[in-house]
Amino acid sequence: MKLTEMQKRMFELKKRSDEIADAVEARGMKFTDEELVEMESINKELRGYAALEERKRNNPQVAQQETIHEMCEEFRAMMRGERKEMDINLRAAVTAMNTSTTAAAQTSFVEGVLAPLSGTIHKLVGTKIRTNMKVGGKWVIPGNVTAKINGEAVKEVAQQIPLDQLNTSPKRVSIQVNASNQAVEYSDVDLVNEVILPAIQNAIEQIVNLWMFSTTAIAGSNGGAFVGTKNTVTAAAATPTYKEIQKLVGTIRKNKVKNDGTFAFVMSSMMAADLRATSRDAGSGRMIIENDAIDGIPVFETEDIENGNTGVPKYIGFGRYSDYLIGQFGNVRFRVDDSSADVASADLIYWTVNMDMDQKVLRPEAFGLLTTKTA
Repeated sequence: MKLTEMQKRMFELKKRSDEIADAVEARGMKFTDEELVEMESINKELRGYAALEERKRNNPQVAQQETIHEMCEEFRAMMRGERKEMDINLRAAVTAMNTSTTAAAQTSFVEGVLAPLSGTIHKLVGTKIRTNMKVGGKWVIPGNVTAKINGEAVKEVAQQIPLDQLNTSPKRVSIQVNASNQAVEYSDVDLVNEVILPAIQNAIEQIVNLWMFSTTAIAGSNGGAFVGTKNTVTAAAATPTYKEIQKLVGTIRKNKVKNDGTFAFVMSSMMAADLRATSRDAGSGRMIIENDAIDGIPVFETEDIENGNTGVPKYIGFGRYSDYLIGQFGNVRFRVDDSSADVASADLIYWTVNMDMDQKVLRPEAFGLLTTKTA
């Protein structure tokens, strides 16, 4: 990726600082008053950039805003005709999406287009995203080893940690949007920053989440967290009971899947509303969902689990989301087109993003699905 405007400015400031220092050394004299004023100005500006970098490291929102700003500068360079396309080389990283370090020192485009949206679990629970993977790469799944009690002076036998591997099969995720040159030139808002980039972000975010949570595999994918799960519970009515929900949890826990902080329930907003108004039992006065949680395990709402279904059945998904990975492969291909024949004749600008992604359940035993009564 090209240097950002801030990086270019910092380079220019440091270069000028070196020039002044070299000139002073060549003269064998002290700094002139003018040189001192200029050096103080340079140092002050550099300190400001250093402070911004520190805020980015400690504040994911600042880092994200800076990433978007950098992307918009790339947009404008394309629109000025300085370049027509770019491949953005993403730094390889595995990031726990619910930690304070999510965007620390991250300037990759994938963190820009996968910006946090309300109610999206992979940003709130410990789902990991691995960027810049190589096609043909594998996800490694460490197995368990067993400790035992030995007598005194009994030699322990070393155990090799079993490492299973999941093959990856990247799918192309793409989005293309357009706007007229007039809209870009004469809009009373920064159209690129406030409309175009957010539209691309939202579109990719939506398909990633639908892929992850839909109970039926969306076209072109291999399914997400709940497709084909063998850990199933069927409720006796349209609204499940507290006992039935506990049975769902039990189907996961019996597989020795421990809560590492990423257990979560997933359901539609209407299902969540029903459970907030449904008693656990006849006497306690407690509701199944209290404070957006069931027994302290967070409940997240997404209509993607229904995938457009407005009838029955309804679903509740449950699982340990650290056992789910989202992978992005190679570079993000990004292109702006305002000069090809069809585009130019209509006086349009086209923005196109292509990226290769895959999603995998690392441990199928860590996910389960409750289905409500169908009639």
